[in-house]
Amino acid sequence: MTGQNESALADLDAIRANYSLTDEQRQIVDHVDRVSREVLHPLQA
Repeated sequence: MTGQNESALADLDAIRANYSLTDEQRQIVDHVDRVSREVLHPLQA
């Protein structure tokens, strides 16, 4: 994983940890996280 990709995934983790999200917002963040991991690491998904 490149540094930029790790940074993007860390940003998603920070959003989850530091912001009070509605259920819908949390679902969106989870979906973006899942899709980005599948795209960046298709063999590990």
